[in-house]
Amino acid sequence: MHLITRLLLCLAPVILVTDQARAEGLAQLTLHGAISSEGGARIELEWDHWSKNENRGTAMRYHLANSTTAFDVAVLLVAKLRADGAKVVFPAENSGTGSPEHAVQVFVQNTTRISFRLDGGIWAEVTLCDQGPELVQFFKPLLRRRGALIAVSTSTWQEHTKKPGKTLLRVDADLLASTSSICEQLFSQGLSEGLVCDRPSADSWRPIRSSGGAVITGCSISLISEDSDWGLEVSLSLPEKE
Repeated sequence: MHLITRLLLCLAPVILVTDQARAEGLAQLTLHGAISSEGGARIELEWDHWSKNENRGTAMRYHLANSTTAFDVAVLLVAKLRADGAKVVFPAENSGTGSPEHAVQVFVQNTTRISFRLDGGIWAEVTLCDQGPELVQFFKPLLRRRGALIAVSTSTWQEHTKKPGKTLLRVDADLLASTSSICEQLFSQGLSEGLVCDRPSADSWRPIRSSGGAVITGCSISLISEDSDWGLEVSLSLPEKE
C-alpha cells in the first residue's frame, strides 16, 4: 500500500508542490489548561523560524510552579520568540491574566518547526495556517505514563472545481501503542477518508493531498494529554534563500 501511495505522489502535478512552496509558514500554537500537579511541572517548547536567510531557533525548558496557566506560558514564549527576532502575533497580549478555562493563541510567521513536551495539566495543538506539514512525529511520555488523544484536521482546496474540503483523523494512543503504530493508524485512516499520506520514516507521518488531487491548505494537530508528558514535533519545508 505504501508503494502505491508513493507512486501516486510521483504523478501529482508539479503545481501542487510550487503552490505549497509559496506558503508563508504561518503557524499557530494553542495552549490549554494550567499546571495542577503538586510541586509544579516541566515545560519544553521549541519554535524555529526563518529570518534573514537563516533558520533561527527559540527554546524554552522551564520547571514552572503549580497554578501556572497556559496564558503565563504563552507570555514567556512570546518574549523569547521576539528576542530571537520572530514575527509574532499574540492576540491576548493586552487582556491581562488568563484563566485556566480559556485557551490562548500564539502566531508566528515563517515557522519551520514547532516541538513541545508538556506536563502537569497543560496541553496544546499546532495549526499550520496555510500549508501542510513536511513531517509529524509523536513522542511517548517519559514521566507520567498515561494515554493521549490525537486529532488531525486538514483543510484542502481543489483548484479545478474551486471547492474546499476537510478531513478529520482521530487516534486514541495508549501506552501499548508505539509511535510507529500511531503513524500507521493515521496513514490507514487517511486512506479510508480520501487523504493521501506518506510515512517518511517508521515513526513519522504527513498528509500530502486528497485522493482527488486537492491541495492541503492548512492542518491542525491536537495532542490532548492533560495528565501525561507526551510530545509532538511538526516540521515545515524551509523556504528558498533570497
